[in-house]
Amino acid sequence: MNKKFYKKVIRRADLLGIEEEYAGLGSEIGPALPDWIIDATLYSIYPRAYSEEKPFLAVQNDLPRLKELGVSVLWFLPLYPIGKALRKGSLGSPYAIRDYFSVNPEYGTLQEFRELVHAAHQAGFRVIIDMVLNHLAPDYIYLAKIPGLICRDKDGQPARKIADWTDVADINYENPESVSHVLDILKFWIRETDIDGYRCDVAGLVDKKLWAGWFDELNKIKPDLFFLAEWESPFYTLQAFHSVYDWSLNFLQKEVLAGNEPPSVLIDWVRLQAENYPANTLQLNFLENHDMERAVTTFGHREQVPFLIFNFSMPGLPLVNNGQEYGEERKPSLFEKEVIGWPDEPNDLIRLYQLLILLRKNEPVLSSGFIEQYPVGKDSRVLLYSKKGTSVYLFILNFSNTNETVELPPKVIGLIRNGQILFTSDPQFEPSGNKLRLAPWQSIIMKTKDPL
Repeated sequence: MNKKFYKKVIRRADLLGIEEEYAGLGSEIGPALPDWIIDATLYSIYPRAYSEEKPFLAVQNDLPRLKELGVSVLWFLPLYPIGKALRKGSLGSPYAIRDYFSVNPEYGTLQEFRELVHAAHQAGFRVIIDMVLNHLAPDYIYLAKIPGLICRDKDGQPARKIADWTDVADINYENPESVSHVLDILKFWIRETDIDGYRCDVAGLVDKKLWAGWFDELNKIKPDLFFLAEWESPFYTLQAFHSVYDWSLNFLQKEVLAGNEPPSVLIDWVRLQAENYPANTLQLNFLENHDMERAVTTFGHREQVPFLIFNFSMPGLPLVNNGQEYGEERKPSLFEKEVIGWPDEPNDLIRLYQLLILLRKNEPVLSSGFIEQYPVGKDSRVLLYSKKGTSVYLFILNFSNTNETVELPPKVIGLIRNGQILFTSDPQFEPSGNKLRLAPWQSIIMKTKDPL
């Protein structure tokens, strides 16, 4: 493992949630993955931003569209009542929770959520929900019943690790009652609504020793649950979680966009992560999430395409944030009502997502770790690689805002000759001898046969 490269990247990324410890666990085996997550695409839903009224009913009515998009796992951001004390904005953050055993009336009723989960299951989806176990609202309704539930400062005031999170107080896990209370919460949503797992907010701020014990108890209730940690560390997929964030890959993609790194660094990072994380780990691959600016704003309309194709052709779990699939430009507020402006008709970007999601679902090789990379020249801004399963898939991605001419290796010439184009972002595709000229940001996917 190239520890120097690893440390360089995560120190430059410099984000809360990226740990430098526990690297080099590629020979270890993590928790077994549920079968249903292996070829899945995760779709995050922020209920407040999803519709003007009755978000649970709106999502249920939207299930046919989501089915057509191809996503198979729906992740709901926190759907619980929000604290009123020290609230930020007029509506408050969904991550400042006042009651873990109910739903925000702004979204609907608990029964309506049960019906939504049932309808999603009937349509072939799995459903996970956000679980926030580092902190809660300072007016959480069970504070009187469990006096030592939250951390307090020397003056007895609610305390927190992150000073800027002024609308929450940290849970006190030195109190055994807190640990058992959280387990009750986790069991409640599985028993009462039949969800299929949890995305655990800032998982690394919670005592590391607690996760495996909690999840062991949950698997006794429903054995094929899925657990995603909002954290980046091999430790978490060694002991309890199936998936963690890959913020570092997203950081490197932005560096490639800015011209600070060659595109080849992306494949270098993916290969390094295979050495770094236990087998079975699914890194969460994303161009955006609800905490970030929109992909089309960060990368650009056509500029995002090679990065998007790269993510869907690599190991891990791709994430699509609601609205991302058609190029939504506005990041919804966590504290106010800002509804996504859904289009009336599919656009070219939606059709690309449909293709990528379907390819990944039908061709296991796209989510495998095997990558055959071809030389393109030291200063080239092009990535040229293939993945071989029942067919060979060839990816030609230009990460440049200028025309790029690539000298093709003999094997790639044979792959192109035997192949069909599944996608090209530019109609120009005319290899001339052993050279191929690419338009700015042009991205090509071909299905072909190995000429050897």
